Amino acid sequence: MKKPIRNRWQLTSTMSIIICFMMLANSCKKIEFEKLHENIKYVHTYEEAQSLLTETYDLFKGLATGDSPDNFYPYLLISTALYSDEAVHNGSNPQWAQFANHNISSDNGICSTIWFTGYKIIDNANTIIRDVENFEEENAEQYNIVGQAKAIWAFTHFLLLNLYGNIPLLWDPLIPGNYPEVASKSELVDAIIEYLTYAVEYLSAYGTSDNTIINVNAAQALLARVYLYDEQWTKAYQTAGNIMMSGEYSLCEDYQDAFIKDENPEVIWKLDYNASHKNILGYYGYPADSGGIFEYAPYEGQINAFELTDLRKLYSVTWANSTGFISKYRNPITGDFDIPVIRYSEILLIAAEAALKVGNYTTSLPYINEVRDRAKRNPYVGDIQQEDIMGIILRERQCELAFENHRWFDINRNGMVQQIISNLPETKSIWPIPQDALDENPNLVQNPGY
Repeated sequence: MKKPIRNRWQLTSTMSIIICFMMLANSCKKIEFEKLHENIKYVHTYEEAQSLLTETYDLFKGLATGDSPDNFYPYLLISTALYSDEAVHNGSNPQWAQFANHNISSDNGICSTIWFTGYKIIDNANTIIRDVENFEEENAEQYNIVGQAKAIWAFTHFLLLNLYGNIPLLWDPLIPGNYPEVASKSELVDAIIEYLTYAVEYLSAYGTSDNTIINVNAAQALLARVYLYDEQWTKAYQTAGNIMMSGEYSLCEDYQDAFIKDENPEVIWKLDYNASHKNILGYYGYPADSGGIFEYAPYEGQINAFELTDLRKLYSVTWANSTGFISKYRNPITGDFDIPVIRYSEILLIAAEAALKVGNYTTSLPYINEVRDRAKRNPYVGDIQQEDIMGIILRERQCELAFENHRWFDINRNGMVQQIISNLPETKSIWPIPQDALDENPNLVQNPGY
């Protein structure tokens, strides 16, 4: 396999990052500062590279070593659910309340944890890419490790871009005193697409049986999502089509099987947890008498979006003593429950939306109905007007992907924030840059409205 040529920004750096970052304690009340790395970091062998890649996945999942996990993706799911019309704050922690009230302060510890952990993930990925691409031998292990690192680099930049707006674009590990400048949205999107495209090429020769890591299909699925958000409709449709035509994925017969069965044909990439490395979402979402702390609960608008007997509602929201709670992520005591990042149903809905946007709404309907059929809902028929289908797609996404880190991004990218969340200023469509990041990097400027 021919090794892809490194782009012009990928210059070999002499050192990697030593900067301070914020770790949010389990209580979300105590802020501690630590350096990203105790020493300048390099990887010299494949064993060291694989170890750093595993650490990077663990950071993404919120499984950092030490007393206080750097919860990245789980915090994203909770915070975006609270910030959208999916969930309401049900606990006593004022930092979570700021998301529900849409008044996030620049010193919010959760917001800071997401920012700094995201950049630590990116820094780790840069270290892997820089060093492993410079190993003299070219072999399968090299391509596999670099491909995963490039994909996680791209996806993390993509998430931060959609949360905070224009952000620094990091091509190399930082060195002390290096203050990256903010990149434009077009620069960020181009870089994200470039690295995901490279990832697909790097990973194209390797197996796809392990859905706990980013394989070639996961990289393509992420690329389809990026194209969709960037309104590159034809490319979004084609890339989603590659996944569908691979023949490797299908919807589970029962909706819940996509979540409760470790092996299923629907999950393209998931974050795996166990009793030693716990998923916190059930703990935050379940009532105390079921082993949780009930910090957030389903919003009435989200509950009402489901049709009455929709199987997705029956699985995602459970009622106890007339109180609804988010039951999608189970096992709140053990934490042994995986989080799907990409499912085949999302690919079908990407194809539906992209087909509609290029004017082919008759092609869009079958993809929507395939998702609805699994939920035991009646199909939409061809007499629906084209202008109605976008609303149908967004509602299907709201129900199918509920509490999976999609809803806030969907209403934001479609310009529906002020329509759905009353009295929310347009400036609040992105979050504040954490004050600690502003203090650390003089090239950062606070977002308007904060």
